[in-house]
Amino acid sequence: MIKKSRSTAVVLLTIIFLLLPASHSIAKSLKSLTIYEKVQLNDAVLEPGEYKVEILQNGGATEVAIYKDKKLVVKAQAKELQQNKKVEKSSVLYLLNGEDTPLISELRLAGESVSYQFDSASQLTKKKSSKNT
Repeated sequence: MIKKSRSTAVVLLTIIFLLLPASHSIAKSLKSLTIYEKVQLNDAVLEPGEYKVEILQNGGATEVAIYKDKKLVVKAQAKELQQNKKVEKSSVLYLLNGEDTPLISELRLAGESVSYQFDSASQLTKKKSSKNT
């Protein structure tokens, strides 16, 4: 009787662990990123320094989470763009925005053949609407 209940518990736990990844977003490992000048992503301004980046896949959507000292700084929706080869060095592409802080438009992470593009137009719209209020 004890063996039967023990094996039933093992089967149930196995099923639960198999179902967990399907119900939550799947994250790739953290990558290092150095930012050399102040930039902005959505409403967050990232000062120069060392950051960690996590790419989250949730269904068909991709989100980029950026951490400073293990604290989430910003999470933003991104579009994956296939590159023709793996990126050798992490880099941030940004749009100059007049006198304002440049907006991050794309993120490339070392060792990946995919870059992550952010919707700069919606970032500009949010920025303009926040100035008007």
